[in-house]
Amino acid sequence: GASEYTPTGYELITTTATIAAATRTAVVTAGANYVLTLRAANSYAAGTILYFYFDLAGAFTATITAAGADTIGGGTTLALNNANKIRRIQTDGVSAWTVV
Repeated sequence: GASEYTPTGYELITTTATIAAATRTAVVTAGANYVLTLRAANSYAAGTILYFYFDLAGAFTATITAAGADTIGGGTTLALNNANKIRRIQTDGVSAWTVV
């Protein structure tokens, strides 16, 4: 029979959640607004990139939120929605995420 393959570091997100430590690619698919909380920027090696894909129709938003005092592009949140379907963020390994 056919087997299903899930790549390493892939997470399907369907509700408010904290991003798992091993996740490098998150696919967001749920018909609601919710919050995705990042782990601390210093919990990843400098240069690590996380990918977020928004796979929904409609006027929903998943808000990516920085942990603690960390920042994302100088702020504390980043919107993931139909206007911004793909987001990539890179950590400095200390306290900041940069949108790349």
